[in-house]
Amino acid sequence: MYRNNGRLLFFSGIVVGLLVAGMLLAFPVIAQNDTGGGTSAVKLAGESINHIAMELNGTWVLDKEQTKEFGGWLAVKEDWQLTLKSTKEDQDAALGYVRALYDAERSAGTKDSLKTVYCAGTFKFPNKEDEGKTIEGFYALISRNGNPALLMIDAEKKREHEAVYLSIARHVNGNKDILYFGGDRIKESFNVFKRKQEEDSAK
Repeated sequence: MYRNNGRLLFFSGIVVGLLVAGMLLAFPVIAQNDTGGGTSAVKLAGESINHIAMELNGTWVLDKEQTKEFGGWLAVKEDWQLTLKSTKEDQDAALGYVRALYDAERSAGTKDSLKTVYCAGTFKFPNKEDEGKTIEGFYALISRNGNPALLMIDAEKKREHEAVYLSIARHVNGNKDILYFGGDRIKESFNVFKRKQEEDSAK
């Protein structure tokens, strides 16, 4: 009887030991996911492999004449300005939001588009539905069905605000780049932005 009890205690000790070891091994993985660590499916590819990411940050102002010619959806009577910047802190925070969106998303296609981020940071932009308010939040440059798209996340509401298609025409000197800023539907016309002149003179 005592021998059987001894065996039972021995095997119980092994089981408990294995459970504790498993928890210790799992803990770093959980911690990494909570803090945006390397185990997440969302990865930062880096600006150097994407020509739009290399030139995207800065302050852009609406070119009213070109936007009117293109039939863009922004009201040309307004002085629209888009500001994008990326510090290490901004980038990490933006990636955290993208990872949260990825975890909550059910569509396989949308999840796939969130896996690779080419650059990330913060943005300031007027709300086209409420022209008196400026939205501030986080952005991430991603690819949707092979098309570059700017994911804009409202920091106040902590959800995806909008994902718009875009492109950039790079100038040889970098001071006359043109940003083509579309809508969230693939067939929408582009709005045309140019770099703010104060930025140009500082380069």
